Amino acid sequence: MHGLTEKTDVVIIGGGLVGLACAHYLAREGVECAVIERGELNRDGSGTNAGSFHIQLREPEIRYSDEVLPEFVPMKVEAGRMWSQIEDELGCDLGLKVKGGFLIGETAEDLELARKLVDSERKYGLHAEVLSPSEVKDLSPGISSHISGATYDAAEGSANTLLVGPAYARIAEANGARIHTRTTVTGIAPKVSGGFAIQTDQGRIDCSRVLNCAGPWAARLTRMVGWDVPIGGRIIQVNVSDRRERALDQLVGHIRGGLTVKQTTYGTFMIGGGWPAELCPRTGQPRVSRESVIGNTGMAMRLLPDLANVTIVRTWLGINAHSLDRDGNRLQMFGELPGVPGYYILSGGTLFTMGPLFARLAAELLAGRKLSFPVSIHHPERFPISRIS
Repeated sequence: MHGLTEKTDVVIIGGGLVGLACAHYLAREGVECAVIERGELNRDGSGTNAGSFHIQLREPEIRYSDEVLPEFVPMKVEAGRMWSQIEDELGCDLGLKVKGGFLIGETAEDLELARKLVDSERKYGLHAEVLSPSEVKDLSPGISSHISGATYDAAEGSANTLLVGPAYARIAEANGARIHTRTTVTGIAPKVSGGFAIQTDQGRIDCSRVLNCAGPWAARLTRMVGWDVPIGGRIIQVNVSDRRERALDQLVGHIRGGLTVKQTTYGTFMIGGGWPAELCPRTGQPRVSRESVIGNTGMAMRLLPDLANVTIVRTWLGINAHSLDRDGNRLQMFGELPGVPGYYILSGGTLFTMGPLFARLAAELLAGRKLSFPVSIHHPERFPISRIS
């Protein structure tokens, strides 16, 4: 079928959490918009990540420059505030759990890193704290006694990734946004008179502006208008246990990375932290890595010994968008592409944690309002983008 003929103000490409949240906030601003998704909504990175929102700084982030941190940290604080209110905003159960989060240290060096992280955070308005092993145990008795301490922030938590994106979609459609699934963009042509002709395998949509929210596939869509951008994807794994009685309220991570553990509102434990999948030598397709399952769950049991008694019932693969700016900072790319008026990109970085905030900022930008946060560190020109000759 090739019957799609439509005209709108903003075409959002990508039906994950970010694209659907953008549709919601744009529709709320009264901006006409349509979402184009090549498959089904919320099926790729948005629906397959572990659903944690990380507000505290991670080890690589402490090395961000003095240009980046004053903007980056306050945005994390606001992201946490938005997550705490998201069920009220969207009017439904999203499996939300905001009980705080630990970054656990096991050595004296880890504890020194914890102090550095908290000092940096407090400098820019994020009020985490360093806890002793006994203070950690008071809050979460199941954590090992053999730790050196932890950082703690009350704003951290998790939500059910299978529910958040669709909730945004329902409200966006109710407010006038149009959503087209199983519709693949095959070409984007800027018009001489302004705006764009978006060609798809289902027909054509004419629009005034484009908002590229395609996550790991965003670069394919920027190449259609002559730009190569450094956005790719990383395939990671998430392990899920059987259901158990409530034993863990907080989000638990390791201060050196490689681990996130939480118990969902349904009683299951989710164990992740960025461990990679492997490629099947026969098909070249990604598949579950047994070594990553062993390494990831082993790390989890070291910090939470009682996990030795649970059963891992499934492991699934997800893909995270990844983009590094010119200084090697992992940040969202957000803004208008140089020389292509009306073509905006929002992708990369940590867009589950930061997704609702950046979607709101995108709506402010496209509605012509003053942005509630500065976003200069995220502009495409701060990344190693290049013209395609």
